[in-house]
Amino acid sequence: MSRALKEAGKSPLAYRYHMRGDKRENPEFALSGSASAPVVYHLFGNAREPGSLVLSENDLLDFLIAIVSERPPLPNSLNRALKRSGQSFLFVGFGISQWYLRVLMKVLVRSLELHRTASTIAAESLRGLSESDRERTILFYQRGTRIEVEDADVSEFLAELAQRLAAEGGVVPETPALGPRPRVFISYAREDGALASRLFEALDRSSFEPWLDEEALIGGENWDQRIRDELAATDYALILYTPALCRKADSYVNQEIALARKRALGVRGSFLIPLRTTDIDVEDRVAELSEYQEMQLRPECFDQDLSKVVSTMLRDFQRRNR
Repeated sequence: MSRALKEAGKSPLAYRYHMRGDKRENPEFALSGSASAPVVYHLFGNAREPGSLVLSENDLLDFLIAIVSERPPLPNSLNRALKRSGQSFLFVGFGISQWYLRVLMKVLVRSLELHRTASTIAAESLRGLSESDRERTILFYQRGTRIEVEDADVSEFLAELAQRLAAEGGVVPETPALGPRPRVFISYAREDGALASRLFEALDRSSFEPWLDEEALIGGENWDQRIRDELAATDYALILYTPALCRKADSYVNQEIALARKRALGVRGSFLIPLRTTDIDVEDRVAELSEYQEMQLRPECFDQDLSKVVSTMLRDFQRRNR
């Protein structure tokens, strides 16, 4: 794929997934935002790093376990790019006649929320299947995952796709990314879920990679371990300091605060930032947050307050990485 793109005058950016590594060996990456520099992501590892490759059947089973359990997870950079609103997906020759690729497609559909997207297409010749099996396969993906399977010759399909794309004006360039975005863990009391979601969406539109349990946790996961992993990898922990939080004594948010305080000991600069949404009486305050510099995030002044929080984190992040 990279060779073909280079022959077409492109400058592809190549990254890979390392199923035997951890988050440090599956780092975040920047997208160019240009059609002249497409990303080629080697999901089954890269031949230049033999230890990352999926080669044997045993490797394949370990790979599927790693992808499903998100240990290690795919980079958020990749998830963010694929989840970008208004985007269509085209799986060319994906091989849904192979059982393991059907499992992988199911995982991608779930984790990337493709089930909410009507414009997702898998192009593959199913001529190796019987007529009845071919019909059942196509119907399964149309009904169960909202994926349209095109049972056609791939070269003919791509020629038609190129013509339609050209007729629509071609590829629309995106704003170039400056680099990997700082990761932000959002901790909150359940009663403040709406404000937490608003904060998540605002940070996601800015220069950050926010993490919110309601957005990222999947049913059946080990919540405790996932939250520990996210806090260990994040750059900032924002605590929504509200009256509802002050009433908590033994809940997930209290555990998150304790974990964030431990993590803050090993971070240079700011890490744990309480975001106070309103005045809080001295007797109601959370003692564990008293040593950290608060910032305001009043719902009635949300945009104004958030801009100060964003500026503070960006300046701190720049100082950290000098």
